Amino acid sequence: MQVVEKQYDVVVVGSGGAGTSAAVAARDQGCSVLLVSKDPINCSDSKISEGIVTVRGSETDKDTETELSSNIRIQGDDIGRAEHARAFAEDSQSAYEWMRQQGLKPHFDESGKAKTLGMAMGGHTQSRSIDHANGGLDYAHALRQALTEKQNGHLDYMEDAWFLDLYVQESEQRISVQGGLIYHAADGVLVSVKAQAVVLACGGIGTLYFPHTDTMRGNTGDAYAIAARAGAKLVDMEQIQFIPFAAVNPPSHQGLIVGEPVSAGALGVIRDATGKVILSEIMARTRAECAAAIAQAVEEGRGTDHGGCYLDLTDNIQGASAEPFRYVMKTKAGSLLKVVRASMGSSAARFEVPWEVKPSAHYCMGGIATDENGQVFDANSQPIHGLLAAGQALGGLHGSNRLGSTSLAEAIIFGRRAGYQAAVSAPLNSGSDTNEKSVIEYYLSMLGRDGESYGIDITRALQKACWKFIGPARNEKDMSELKDSISQREQQLDDCHVSSSKYFNQSFIDVVEARNLLQCATFIVQSALSRKRSLGAHFRTDSRPDNLGKRPFSVQCFWESEGQLKIVHEDREASPVGARIKLRMQQGGKILMLKLLRHLPLGLRDKILIKKYAAAAGGLPKENVHEA
Repeated sequence: MQVVEKQYDVVVVGSGGAGTSAAVAARDQGCSVLLVSKDPINCSDSKISEGIVTVRGSETDKDTETELSSNIRIQGDDIGRAEHARAFAEDSQSAYEWMRQQGLKPHFDESGKAKTLGMAMGGHTQSRSIDHANGGLDYAHALRQALTEKQNGHLDYMEDAWFLDLYVQESEQRISVQGGLIYHAADGVLVSVKAQAVVLACGGIGTLYFPHTDTMRGNTGDAYAIAARAGAKLVDMEQIQFIPFAAVNPPSHQGLIVGEPVSAGALGVIRDATGKVILSEIMARTRAECAAAIAQAVEEGRGTDHGGCYLDLTDNIQGASAEPFRYVMKTKAGSLLKVVRASMGSSAARFEVPWEVKPSAHYCMGGIATDENGQVFDANSQPIHGLLAAGQALGGLHGSNRLGSTSLAEAIIFGRRAGYQAAVSAPLNSGSDTNEKSVIEYYLSMLGRDGESYGIDITRALQKACWKFIGPARNEKDMSELKDSISQREQQLDDCHVSSSKYFNQSFIDVVEARNLLQCATFIVQSALSRKRSLGAHFRTDSRPDNLGKRPFSVQCFWESEGQLKIVHEDREASPVGARIKLRMQQGGKILMLKLLRHLPLGLRDKILIKKYAAAAGGLPKENVHEA
C-alpha cells in the first residue's frame, strides 16, 4: 500500500459538533486544517441526537453560572474537574449564539425569545434546554454551514478515513505530538500527516455494547485508545452512561431511545416484570437513578424476558389533563414516539399500555484527561504538546452522571476551545525523531497476513461479554472474568487474517477497531474494579453505594512503559456543603411535590397539570384545554 505524505498546521479527528467547531476555530485563526472522518462529514451522534441544547439563562435571568456549574459538579458526585464545569457554564451562551449564527433556529415565543422545553431535564435545577424542530438534523446542518463559510485559513476534509495512531516525540521527560497516520479507504492509501497539533474529537465507546446502544457504529473508542498509546492519561472510564429507557424489541430497534426521565410525565413509574413499582416520581430523577433501578430488578430476577422492565405512563392519560400531556409529548418528544410506535405499536404510542424498556449505552462520561481548554495530560499530569481533545473524547466534565441536553453544548464549547488552543500551539522540534517509521511499519506489516481469527469475530464476542459483565450492573467476579477474557482476545489479534486489498479493506479496519475496543474494555473494567462502590452510572451489585460523606476521587489510568495498565486515584475537592444541601433539597422537593400530586383529587390534579403542560408547550390548542 502506498504511503502519501501531507502537511497541515492542525489535524482534527472527527466531524461531529466537537470536531467541526474545533476545525473551524483553528481555520479562523489562519491555520491550514485537515478534518478526518470515518463517516461522511457531520454524520455523527450529533446528527442523530434529539437536538436539545443546554443554554444557561435561556429561561430566566436568575440562572447563574454558579448554579449551572454546581448542577454539573454535584450531580456528577464531584468527581469531575471544577475548571471544566466553570468553562461550560461560562461559554454555554456564546457557544449557542455561534450556532445561531450558522443558521440553527430554535422555536420562538411571541417576544422573539428562544423557547426552552419549559421543564428542567434530569439533574438540572432550571429549565435551560432548547429544542429544535428537526432535532439533530438542524444542529448538523448548522455545522455544515460553518464548514463551508469562506474565512481565514484553509480547511480540507477527508471522509472514509481512519486515523490510526499519533506521531510522538519524547525528550527531556516531555511528550509532543507531531501528526499521525491515516488509512484513507476511498483512495486505498496510508496518509502520513505532519502537523503542529492534533485534536481528537472522534466520539465515544457505544459500539463496545452493540446492539445495546443508540450511538453511531463508528464509536469504537478510537480517541481513548490512540491517546493512551501516545502516553495520555484517562479519567473515570468506568462511568458509562446508560440511557434508561430504550426499546428492547424488535432487534432492528433494540437500543434506540424511547424516553428520558423528564418525558415520563408527572405520573410515570417504572415497574418490574411482576407489575411492582420499583421507582416513582421518575420525572425528577437522573438517568443514572433510573438505569440503576432497572438494572437492580433484572439482576434480582425480576426483569422481563428481554432483560428489561416496564415504563408505565398510563396514569398520565387519566382525566382532563390527558390530551394536554399527549400534545406536549407529540411536540417535544415526537422523534421518540416514532420509535415507540414502530417498535411497540400504536397503543403504546398513545400511552395506553406500559412500554418494555431497558438501559442502552449512550455516552462515555470519562475520557482523556485535559485542562479546560482541551490540552491533554500525560501520566504525570504534564501537558502533551500538540495534543488536544474535545467532545466525548474529553474527560473530566460530567463526573458520574451527565445532565440531559449538555452534550451538544459541550461539543461546541470545548471544540472551539481546543481548536483555538491547537491553532496557537507553536511547533516544538527538539531534533529527536518521532515514532513515525515504526507506526507505518506496524500497519503495513498487517496487510496480507494469514491467520485463523478475524477482527470482526473478536469484536462480536467482546461486545456480548462487555454488555454482560460491565453493562448497567457489575460485580467483581464477573469483571475479573472479563479481564482475563480480554487478555486472551488480545493475543488473537496477532493471528487475525488481513487482506492485502488497498481499497476499503474491511478486514484491516476490523482489526484496527478490535484493537481499540479491547484496549478500551481494559480501561473500563480495570477502572470499574478499582472503584469498589457504586457511584453514579457505575452500579455494582456486590457493594453499597459510595458514602457521600467521603472525599470524592477520580479513577485514572495510563499505560506504563512495560505495557501494564496503571490505575491511580486522584482526590477531588467536594462542592461546598451548602450547595450540596441546597441541590438535594431542591430535588427532594420536586419528588415530594410529585408524590403529593399523585394523591390529589383528580379535578384539582388536572388543573395543576394542565397549567404545567401549557407552560411546557408554550400554550395549548383550544381543543386540548378543558375545565377539570
